[in-house]
Amino acid sequence: MSFEKLIRIPNDRIGSLIGKAGNVKSSIEKSCYVSIDVDGDTGEVFIKSTGDVEKMQPFKAIEIVTAIGRGFSPENAMTLLDGENTLHVIDLREFVGKSNANVERIKGRIIGEGGRARKNMENLTNTHISVYGRTVSIIGDSVTLKGWAIPSATDIAFSLGVLSLLGKRVPLSLKVFLTALAIIDDLGAIVIIAFFYSGEIQLFYLLLMSIAMLVLIFLNKLNVRNFIPYLIVGMFLWEFTHASGIHATISGVLLALTIPHKDKNNENYHKNSMLIKLEHAISPYVAFGIMPIFAFANAGVSLEGVNLPSILNPVPLGILCGLFFGKQLGVFLFSYLSIKFKFAEMPNNSNWTIFYGVGILTGIGFTMSLFVGNLAFAEATQHLDGVKIGVLLGSLASTLFGYTIILLNKKNKYEES
Repeated sequence: MSFEKLIRIPNDRIGSLIGKAGNVKSSIEKSCYVSIDVDGDTGEVFIKSTGDVEKMQPFKAIEIVTAIGRGFSPENAMTLLDGENTLHVIDLREFVGKSNANVERIKGRIIGEGGRARKNMENLTNTHISVYGRTVSIIGDSVTLKGWAIPSATDIAFSLGVLSLLGKRVPLSLKVFLTALAIIDDLGAIVIIAFFYSGEIQLFYLLLMSIAMLVLIFLNKLNVRNFIPYLIVGMFLWEFTHASGIHATISGVLLALTIPHKDKNNENYHKNSMLIKLEHAISPYVAFGIMPIFAFANAGVSLEGVNLPSILNPVPLGILCGLFFGKQLGVFLFSYLSIKFKFAEMPNNSNWTIFYGVGILTGIGFTMSLFVGNLAFAEATQHLDGVKIGVLLGSLASTLFGYTIILLNKKNKYEES
C-alpha cells in the first residue's frame, strides 16, 4: 500500500516547514513515516508514504504541513500528532462577504491589540489559532466532545441525602418528585451509555443477548418466584451484552425489568413482590459497600497544581456549567412550562422557590457522572482529573446553593403524609 499527495503552501511558509537544518521536515517524516519533497520556488510539497504501512500516518503529515502553511508555528502544528487534535479551517468570507475591508476588520478583532484577543481565546478553549490570509485555522482537542453526557445524570443517594438534612422543610411531594427525576435521569444515562459509549457491535453476541432476554421474559410469564434462575440467566445476559459491544451496564436494567413484581397466585398482587424483596435484600450491600467503594476509587484527585486557569479548561468548566447551570435551568424551565400549560400539576404544599431549590439539587451528579466520565475518556486519561474536578465542583455548588435556597424559604414544616 502506498500513498502520494501533492499540496501547495505559501512560499513564505516554506522556511518554517523545513526548519533549521531541515529539522522540522525531518521530524514530520520520522513521526509519520513519510517522505516529504519541497519545491521552494513553487511552494509545492510532495508527501509520499514509506515502507512501514502499519505505522505510517500520511494524513497527519498532510494536516501538519497544511497547518504550517496556514501560519502555525511548527511546535503548534506538531501537536496534531496527538490523535485527539484536529485542524479546522474557517473561511472568513463566509461570514463577512467578499469585501477585503470587512475581512481585515474581523481579522483585527480576532487577533486583538498585541495578539491578546487571540491568546485569550486560545487559553479559554485550549486550542491553537492562526489567522492567515482570508482564513482562521484552529487546532483543537476534539476528544473533549466525548464528555457531553457527563452532566446528564443525578446522584439519587446524595441528592436525597441533602433533602433529608432539611427534614420537614421539604414536602413529601417534592421528595417523590426528586426521586422519580433522579431515577429517570440515571436510566437515561444508561441508555446514553448503551448507544454512545459502546464498542463495535457484534451481531452474534447480540443475538445471544436477545435469546437470554427472551428466556428471562419466559420465566416471568411462568411466574417463577425463585431468584436463582433469573440470576443464572442474568449472568449469561451480562456476558453476552459485554461481548456484543454494548456496555454491560444495560444488562442490569434489562434483568430488573423481568423480575416479577406481581404475584399472580395472590389476590393482593404486590404483597409478596419478588422485586421489592430483592431490592431490600441488596440495598444494604449497595449503599454501604458498592457505592462507597466506587466513590473512593473514582473520586480521588490530586489537587496539586489546581488553580483558576486549570479549572477554566474546557473539560472541568464544561462539566461544572452543565451540572450547576444546565441541570437547574433545564429541570426548572421544563417543569414550569409543563405546569403553566396544564400538562402537569404543582406538587402539593410546595411553591416556586422551594421547587427551584430542588431543581438545583438535580445538579448533584457525582457517582453516575464520574462513571460516564470514565467511559467517555477511557482512551484519553489525561482528561480524567478534569472530569473529577468538574463533577466535584458542580455537585458541591449545586448542593450548597440548593440547600441554601430551600433553607431560606418560609420556614413551613410539612407533615410526611
